[in-house]
Amino acid sequence: IVFFQHRPHVTKSVIKQIRKDFNFVRLIIAHNGFLIDADEFSETDIILCAFPSYLKNYKKKHNNVYLFYHYFNENITNKISVKKKDIDISFIGNSGYLLPNHYNRFYLLDFLLTNTNIKCWIDENHFFNNSIKNKIINLFKNIIFYQPSILIKFEKYFHKIFSEVYEEKIILKNLNELKVNYKLSEKFINRCFKPVYGLNMYSILFRSKISINSHMLKSNKEVGNMRLFEATGAGSCVLTDDGNNLKDLFEINKEIITYKNKYDCIDKIKYFGKNFNEANEIARNGRQKTLKNHTSKNRADEINEIIIKNI
Repeated sequence: IVFFQHRPHVTKSVIKQIRKDFNFVRLIIAHNGFLIDADEFSETDIILCAFPSYLKNYKKKHNNVYLFYHYFNENITNKISVKKKDIDISFIGNSGYLLPNHYNRFYLLDFLLTNTNIKCWIDENHFFNNSIKNKIINLFKNIIFYQPSILIKFEKYFHKIFSEVYEEKIILKNLNELKVNYKLSEKFINRCFKPVYGLNMYSILFRSKISINSHMLKSNKEVGNMRLFEATGAGSCVLTDDGNNLKDLFEINKEIITYKNKYDCIDKIKYFGKNFNEANEIARNGRQKTLKNHTSKNRADEINEIIIKNI
């Protein structure tokens, strides 16, 4: 059984080749947290997707599709030692800078940084210009590697590369118009820090009284990103954008808090900042729910059932 976490970074032709070269492989499974063309999974036996709308989308072209949410690694708890919650509000993740699918998050964080004492550990190293440069470099590497006489065979590949370059130029233009073309880390130097990962990231979550969460636009008004489970699992009071499926995961206002827009987000921050005992109770309830229903052990059991059903 071959399992690709998140989504395969290899093409369907490579997956097809895996089957040919290793005929003992009985199942190829891919977990997908970001909507892509369903045709990319044509050689995949099972698709596990992180949002309900993805399930509907992939089922149009694929039979074996299952809803499979992200989770919290419960073993982290034994590796983190935090004496008190000394961070009022935090955000960890991509800021949305130069990311067209996250510009809503960029606006939210800019607003919160302007009007609250939020601290952000953010990744802003997403440069479309560098992406374009890398594509062109890789293109010419291929030209050098293959003899000119057979370059015609790669016409489709070249067309794809140049199409992506053109699309990214359009995206850059749109981002400039959306005014998400400056770094929050340069505008708010004292409260934006370098991105953190692993135990350092979890340590900040455990120290945070309130954790802000924001989903990408492609989530289609649904929730289920990794931060949702990581932050609740760490015992932080999570303030997240609402989603049609949130009630299937947490009880709103008892285990998690939601906001409708940036103004509502500010109102909730102010209220729970003054009523920390209430926020702390929600954090405890959210953690209990995650440790009960959304752990790596829970998801491993789900995968096992799916495999047994399809083997």
